[in-house]
Formats: sequence, structure tokens, C-alpha cells
Amino acid sequence: QPTVSATVPSYIDESSERLVVLGSNFRNLSLLKCVFGSSPTQLSDARFINSTAVSCVMPRLENPNVWVSLVISLGDTAGIQDKVPFLVRYLSRPLIMSASPLIGSSSGGSLITIFGQGMLSLHDLRCNYVGIGSAPVALVSSSLGQCNLPPSLRFESFQTILQIVRAKDRATVLASFNFNVIEPLKITRISPRIGLLAGGYNITVLTASTGLLKTTSISAIFCVIGRFRVIAHVMNSSTVVCATPIAEQPMSVPVSLSTEGNTDFHGTTRAYFTYVAPIRLAKVIPPRSPVVGNSTIIVQTRDPVHQGIDCLFGTTPVPGKVMSDTELSCITPSHPEDVLTLRLAVNESTMIVLSENAIMFEYYSPQRSVSVDPPN
Repeated sequence: QPTVSATVPSYIDESSERLVVLGSNFRNLSLLKCVFGSSPTQLSDARFINSTAVSCVMPRLENPNVWVSLVISLGDTAGIQDKVPFLVRYLSRPLIMSASPLIGSSSGGSLITIFGQGMLSLHDLRCNYVGIGSAPVALVSSSLGQCNLPPSLRFESFQTILQIVRAKDRATVLASFNFNVIEPLKITRISPRIGLLAGGYNITVLTASTGLLKTTSISAIFCVIGRFRVIAHVMNSSTVVCATPIAEQPMSVPVSLSTEGNTDFHGTTRAYFTYVAPIRLAKVIPPRSPVVGNSTIIVQTRDPVHQGIDCLFGTTPVPGKVMSDTELSCITPSHPEDVLTLRLAVNESTMIVLSENAIMFEYYSPQRSVSVDPPN
């Protein structure tokens, strides 16, 4: 008796046209049939390949997502019910709803996430990048899968076809999406690079790109600052501005650029932004200076200081020198007689004030010496 041991592909669905049945004891007879199901049975013509393989024309089956019995008849259908059938799975075709992101870097290497229903490993799903290559869909669940982009892309856009791969080169197309390729968003510099925990600083991000305006016609651009993603305001073809979010503690966080649907855009070069705690001023010794300046003062603080901090006399910055964890020395600049605010700041193209409070500092004119002639 003919015996079925396997099928190619390993399942059938509503779009299946032919099924290759593997087994033994097949014979080249004109009445060779494939018998599907049991109550009722459905017979279809079978084409003899050799004694271990036949090809069946698929009949129209109802009620997908079930196991269907399959036997090979040599023409005598009597007693078929008594044979032990081979079970082949009848699956519904997966439903593909969307894919994201549909924009990526020309350096490739990103992931496309596929959202759908009824996706199974049996389906052998693949993303076919027309004219570039293909990649298998790695299933996370029956409703979520991922495809890797090729490592190098040279096209501005291409068609992504999600398909079921069948025997040899045959495939069933499930969905098609247009994917846009942009140049890598490589950061060259950010300014400022430091700010207080309260956030709200507008940082200017300079890139090596020349096509940011073109990119915005495809997708919004975002700054990824630490674990936060904020909208980037495109100033020109190579520059964006982003507002820093609040931070919970002093730290340095990476800054990168992303597009819609990407959390961290592949190909971007990272910069770093440093969050610092505000510095509380205790006192300044001495609290005054001659108008000619060039006096050394010591600023004492209640919080740690670090290198790179300036003393800000009104609006005039002067480099500070760390004397201890809570002391900074500065040389006073010249200034007319006046009472100014003294703060601590860092100069990052713009002055970033670090001190939580200000101390009043006085400039004075030394009393002129008066000469008195001795009495005659």
C-alpha cells in the first residue's frame, strides 16, 4: 500500500495550488488520486513523479486552522477509511497590517517590525527588498515579527514585499510597503554640552548631513537624549535644535538622532550631554575689588565644584581655578564702580549659569592719597 510520510510545503492554505507528497510505494497509474479529509473525502488528481513522490492538485477546502487527513489512492477507493492517514496542517493565510519604521539609513543594519495576525514559523515569512535582497522574518509572536535591513543601501527608496516562501522559487505576496532610505544622521558637535538637572536648554546639534530638510519631507526628526526622545526643530540642511528634558541626577547621557518609528537611528554618531547639580554659593572672600581688577578672590560653595567653571561678574566671565572641593579662585576683571551679581557658570558658546544663588560683589575706587605740605 502507498504510504505518505511528508509534504512540501509542510502545510497548505487557501492559496495552495499544488502539494508535493512524499512517501513510498507510489505507482504510475492513470487513476492515481490524492484523498483529502474523511467526512466527506475530497479527491484530486495526482501526478506521478516517482515511487516516492507525487504531486497533488489542491481541492478547495473549508474551515482553515485544522489538520486534514491525506492518503494516496491507487484507484481503488474502497477501504480508504481503514488506512492510517497522514495529517497535514491547513492554515489561514497570515494577515499583515503594517510595518515600521519605513525609513532607514543608507548604512543599513536597522530592523523593520512587522505587525500582523496569524504569523507562524511554518509560514516561512520573508521580507523581499526588491533589487537588493531578502531577509527572513524573525517571529516574536504570532502578531509581531522583525526583518533585518541589508548592511548597505544605495537607493533612495525601494519596495519591501512581505511574502510566504513556498517550494523552490514560488512565493505568495502578503503585503507591500515603500521603504525610504536617507543618509546617516551623523552628529559632529552639540552645543552646549552641559546643563542643570532642570533641563530646558536648547542644544544645537550640528550634523555631517546635507539633507535634513529633505528628510523632514519623509519623517519627523527627533533627538534621543538619554532615554528620552524629543522633537528636533530643523534649522537648515545640517542643523537641528532640541530642548533637553529633566534629569533625576548628575550624569552624562548620549545624544543621537532618530526618525519616526526609530528609537535610535542606525548610523548616527553619538555626542554626550552632561547634567550637573546646581551649586549653592556660601560667600566670597573678599567681597569687593578695586575697579582696576586683578585681585584674587575665593568663592566658597556648599556643593562640589569642578574644572571648567567660570566666575561670572555681572555678564563678564573669568576662568576659575579649583582650590578644593568647595573653593574656587578667580582673578577679578576691571570694572567701573558698581555692585554686581557674582555667579558661577560654564561658557558653552552661551553662558550656562550653574549657581543656584548669587552673591553681591562690589567694585570700588581706592581713596586718592592727599599730600600735605609741611608747615614753614
